[in-house]
Amino acid sequence: MNFSRGPATVPRPDDQQLAGQTINERFVAIELMLAKLVEGMLQAHQPINYVVNVSSSSPYIVDFKGRKHVFVYGTSSANLTIDTVGAFTMPAATWTNLSFEQGTRIVNDSSTFVPLYVRCTDEAVP
Repeated sequence: MNFSRGPATVPRPDDQQLAGQTINERFVAIELMLAKLVEGMLQAHQPINYVVNVSSSSPYIVDFKGRKHVFVYGTSSANLTIDTVGAFTMPAATWTNLSFEQGTRIVNDSSTFVPLYVRCTDEAVP
């Protein structure tokens, strides 16, 4: 097996950078690179939460923001229309999976704004 190459996201120091370093200094450099890699991996999978106001003239456009699932939560039930699927009633006080195709437009059937709490996450259950 060839272990001479590291992951593409973490630059491997070349021999010139390592010249003159003790083995302990090299281990410290490797440990710092690994810590940065792990930190990036953990941050990449944190849920993203935000609020949108949806009405008949102001749609919510499904955006996964780099996550696997999109859930919405409303404090009251709402009649929503999904442009590629049709109408459905979103129940109150329940996380609803809206993992439709990226860019799908969702509108409220009435002209009043309905606030929806959106969570983009890698977890199957918010």
